[in-house]
Amino acid sequence: MGTDSETKQPGTAAASAYGMVAFDIETMGLDPKTDRVTAACLYGAMDGPRPGQQIIRDASAPGTHVIKTFVFTNDTPESDLVLREEFMAHLDSARCLCTFNGIRFDIPFLQQAWDIPAARVEAWILKTFDVYEACKLGLNSTFSLDRLLAANNLESKSGSGLHAIHLAKTGQWGALGDYCMQDTRMTYLVSSQSAISLPLHTVRGKRLVLDRGHPGMFVLW
Repeated sequence: MGTDSETKQPGTAAASAYGMVAFDIETMGLDPKTDRVTAACLYGAMDGPRPGQQIIRDASAPGTHVIKTFVFTNDTPESDLVLREEFMAHLDSARCLCTFNGIRFDIPFLQQAWDIPAARVEAWILKTFDVYEACKLGLNSTFSLDRLLAANNLESKSGSGLHAIHLAKTGQWGALGDYCMQDTRMTYLVSSQSAISLPLHTVRGKRLVLDRGHPGMFVLW
């Protein structure tokens, strides 16, 4: 772990953020064998809009686009299958991906629930930046997305996984899509920072920062 400080400060946008796409999914539970995917979202800076993409400028993140919200109602399986393939095609074509706990949950869940070939999944993992996974492997510590957002002075999540399940069970598909998109957007905003403050205790009142440009990745400020 490094202990030096550079001129950049936590919260500044990373130069590599352009071309990075955040993704998130909502499910009916934790078991991909029995619990289906109900929503999936993409938010990020693509090289350019593709046919059918929902493009919305976001003043809080100049140059980025809200890409698309996918809701799987299970009313028409054929339509859900088309949406599923479109979502996965975006993951395939993105220059790089970011997620929060996606390497341990979202991607494995999708692989089992949708029976995705291992080679396709491995390609996603190899280009995914996941703050949760980095801290799990590098520090043996984890935390919630809400705590990470708070540590970086960003707005908090709008709900919880249990709330998302309730929205799906009660057919509130628009609200479910909005919830998933807010999670995805906040994941992008925090992941695209050049130095990310971590909600972990350190000695002497210093902050622990994940700096993707530092050789040791983790730096004390």
